[in-house]
Amino acid sequence: MKGKLILIPNTLGDDALTNIVSQHTISIVQPIYHFVVESSKAARAVLKQYQLTHTQQELVLFELDKHEENKKELYTFLKQHLTTYNVGVISDAGVPAVADPGNEAVAIAHNLRVQVVPLVGPSSILLTLMASGFNGQNFAFNGYLSIDKSKRTAQFKGFERLITTQQQTQLFIETPYRNNQLIKELCEVFPPLYKLCIAANITLANEYIKTLTIADWRTQQPDLHKQPCMFALYV
Repeated sequence: MKGKLILIPNTLGDDALTNIVSQHTISIVQPIYHFVVESSKAARAVLKQYQLTHTQQELVLFELDKHEENKKELYTFLKQHLTTYNVGVISDAGVPAVADPGNEAVAIAHNLRVQVVPLVGPSSILLTLMASGFNGQNFAFNGYLSIDKSKRTAQFKGFERLITTQQQTQLFIETPYRNNQLIKELCEVFPPLYKLCIAANITLANEYIKTLTIADWRTQQPDLHKQPCMFALYV
């Protein structure tokens, strides 16, 4: 019997898995032996919380990387194991295949005519959008901003154009140690009536989510140094 590709949620931090996913999701994951993972260390940590029906030593993990040769090896791995077994896909945080290299495994599964099963879990992108009060029908996640100042300035101009002409919410992230610098820069670049949502430590005990105008942020910039953050802009 042909297996399925199971897209498995991870937590967004050090929260307990049982606070985030349902018992039904846990029961689907528990019998799986074969996994495509972003990193073995993070995958083993969350799989320990899933309380698998077998030992960690019995797991078969395929670790993703950005090299072209890895994609060929991934195809071979999935073609071999999906003929008989379910294969799980796990991101280092949140749901796989969204702003995550797990999409390569999903594309291959469809090519192999294998059923893809997404399990419900936390997405920092969607949770930020939900909590922002911004347009949830037209939005874009832009990933990491460029570290090159001129390119980043061009990105900001592009955001402003899309927000004003298409009413499109713009979401993006930054390397955590540059969060404070980015907040200061956003306050300098964007007009005072634009709105910025900052969502940090989503789903965790110290969760921080706030939407204010740029004018208001200029008077109360938070200290979010080295904390995982998602940013959203609108008007």
